[in-house]
Amino acid sequence: MVKILSIMGSTACGKTDLAVNIAKKFNAEIINADAMQLYKEMNIGVNKVCPHNMQGIKHHLLGFLSVKESFSVSEFVFLARKIAKEIQNRGKLIILCGGTGLYIDNFLKNNTFLNMSVDFSVRKKLEERAQKIGCKSLLLELKKIDPLTASKLHENDKKRILRALEIYYTTSKTLSFQNEVSKKRKKIYDICKIGLAFSSREKLYEKINLRVDKMIQEGLENEARMIFNLAPSKTAAKAIGYREFFDYFKGNTSLSETIEKIKINTRHYAKKQITWFKKDKDVAWIFIDKEKNFDEVISKAENVVKNFIGNHLQS
Repeated sequence: MVKILSIMGSTACGKTDLAVNIAKKFNAEIINADAMQLYKEMNIGVNKVCPHNMQGIKHHLLGFLSVKESFSVSEFVFLARKIAKEIQNRGKLIILCGGTGLYIDNFLKNNTFLNMSVDFSVRKKLEERAQKIGCKSLLLELKKIDPLTASKLHENDKKRILRALEIYYTTSKTLSFQNEVSKKRKKIYDICKIGLAFSSREKLYEKINLRVDKMIQEGLENEARMIFNLAPSKTAAKAIGYREFFDYFKGNTSLSETIEKIKINTRHYAKKQITWFKKDKDVAWIFIDKEKNFDEVISKAENVVKNFIGNHLQS
């Protein structure tokens, strides 16, 4: 069975630094699992690792997509699965590193997607119908088609209602059917999960605030303006650290308000990430603020990996 090490946690926890150090020690390559680090134009605002800090370690799915393009979880799983096989064939350990829980879970669980490509004509028609008759009516429609999925959704959850209908009208298969098929998929990965976290939420928030200040000093405003001028896709336009600047560029907010909004939204996002990952009982957590320094974090992580793979992949 293919061995995969997954390094996860909230933003500003040092996941990339740990992944690079582990990769050097255990002869590994890294697959990025951060949704916004996929975009080549986003660097400062997503804290993307630079070539120097990669330290010669091969990184995949990093900065290959234009912000004008949308990207889905199904596309991520397809590409990550293909790359994982290539890394395995080279006799190296696979490290999945990032904070996008939806990407990580669907990949590690080997979920399948039934012809899940976007059909923009179907999507457009559903958007128009939502405007005309409202999401409550569309939820009732979904209830007739896919009662199981509909029972889990609220009438205000427009995005998921439309996506469930789009899947059905595009593939003739319901979302609940797809989920059932995914559950029956054979387990193909032997997984070790390491989570990085702060035991003190205040220390995490302090680090986030300092990181945002550093990003501003490094030129985040100019990077955000460049992306704004490119008219990014709906997916890319959701990126924290960029979307807040869009109102500023339109003259609706001040620079100080924009920076504060980035800090607030980043803290909220970190809280959501923590909630998501804490549900997983298989994660070996390392609390950064309980260690003397980051070398101690690396040492603890190395011990977890040694127990997982032994020494045969060690460089």
